[in-house]
Amino acid sequence: MKSYESVVKRIKKLLALSQDVSSPHEAAIAATRVNKLMAEYNIDMADLIRHELENDDNIVEVDFENKKSATFDLWIQSLAVTIAKSLGCDTRFLSDSTYRKKLVFQGFEPDVIVANWLLGYCYETIERLAAIALKTRPYNPSQNGRSYANAFKSGAASEVAIHIKEVYREEITTHPTNGKDLAIVKHELIARKFGVASYRRGKRKVSDNDAYSQGVEAGKSISIQKVVGSDVSPKISGYLDNI
Repeated sequence: MKSYESVVKRIKKLLALSQDVSSPHEAAIAATRVNKLMAEYNIDMADLIRHELENDDNIVEVDFENKKSATFDLWIQSLAVTIAKSLGCDTRFLSDSTYRKKLVFQGFEPDVIVANWLLGYCYETIERLAAIALKTRPYNPSQNGRSYANAFKSGAASEVAIHIKEVYREEITTHPTNGKDLAIVKHELIARKFGVASYRRGKRKVSDNDAYSQGVEAGKSISIQKVVGSDVSPKISGYLDNI
């Protein structure tokens, strides 16, 4: 059994990597390793880990940058909620000082880093697939292009949400008891700093059922495992292999 000091030291080193590496993908990988390390030692060290988490510097808020629009469509909002719940953090839709809407993730820093990267990865991939589908679809003069694209994206996002829940449910069941305990600790600390988040369940309205179904099929091709998978630089890979 490793000492508390050695575990915390490793956690802090990974936290530093999650902040300093140049690639957001690598930051997400380092952050994911923090979560796995904490889950591994949570049964024996829950109180000590809680003490480490209670440092307000570790509970953060990060803005998600929507590069293509000043607004957030419902499919993005829904996907953000799924990601936040799966990773043990919160998401909120706020207005800044100029009344511009923004989407933020709040929580333990490694969770927020992974959530922000994952939403960005899904967002860019779904936008790309929708653009391809819009260009290659059979010509239909009665079909509105914008409605088609939105319905396609909604379908893809709904399928991706299912994959995300499955992937992170598997990670939680690897450490069933401690994973639950740690999740409770995190949400208590998030609520203490930012307040309790609430989510309203809206009814999905689909303007184009065919486009939605095509989006669902396209969503099946998006691999969520890529978030913590390949494309790691030798620098971070060499260090993480020894964690």
